[in-house]
Amino acid sequence: YHPRNMVLIASGDLDPGRTMEAARDASEGWRAVRREPGEPVREDEPDRVAQKSVTTTMDVSRPKVALGFKDDPLRDSGRELLRRQIHTNMALDLMLGPAASTFSKLYEKGIIDDTFGFSYSGEPDFGFTVVGCDTAKPEAFRKAMLATFERFREEGFSNEDVNRARRKALGHYLRALNSTENAALALMWSHFKGVLLSDYMSEVQRVTRHDLLKRVEEHLVPERCAVSI
Repeated sequence: YHPRNMVLIASGDLDPGRTMEAARDASEGWRAVRREPGEPVREDEPDRVAQKSVTTTMDVSRPKVALGFKDDPLRDSGRELLRRQIHTNMALDLMLGPAASTFSKLYEKGIIDDTFGFSYSGEPDFGFTVVGCDTAKPEAFRKAMLATFERFREEGFSNEDVNRARRKALGHYLRALNSTENAALALMWSHFKGVLLSDYMSEVQRVTRHDLLKRVEEHLVPERCAVSI
C-alpha cells in the first residue's frame, strides 16, 4: 500500500479544477514516503490443481457445490488479458447463462436452482472460473457441468450465438456506465490494466466463435477442475 501505487478516480457532476484542488488539499499533510514501493511477489504456479475434490461437513440445509477451473498465468496485462476475460465470460454465458438450453434443462431436473451462478477472475499471475450452486444432487451437478463443456468442445459455437453474445456484452457494458460508481470502477480497472474504456467495446466486436471455442478447449477441461462440496 504505497502512494505510488495509488490512483484517484472521480466520477460525476464535478468541476475538474475544483476536484484536483480538493485532492491536493487533502494530501498536503501526508507524510513523505521515501521508501520505494515493493516488488510484487510472483510464484511459479503448477498446472495441476492442489486437490481434485474437497468435502467439508457443515450445518447446511442443502449441499453447496462449486467447481473451480484453474487457468494458465498470462504474465501480461493490457489487451491480451482483456481479451481473455471477454472470451471466457462470453463462452460461459453462452453455455450456462439464463438463455442457454443447459440452464432450463438442469433447472427442470432439480439439479440447479436460482442459487446457480458462475464467474471468471483473471489476473496476470493467476486465473480461475467458478461454477456453483446449492443442490441436493452435487454429483449430478458436477457431471452435468463437465458434460456441458465437453459438448461445446465437440460442437463449438455458431456465428448466431456469437453475434447474440456480442450484443449482450456491449449492452451490459454501456448500461453500466449510466452509474457514476460503475464508471469510476471501469476507469480504475482500465488504468491498472493498461487499457482504455473504448478497448473493451472494440475487443468485443472482434470476438469470433473460434476465440470462444479455444477458451473452452484450453481452460474448461477435467484436468484443470477441482470440486468443493
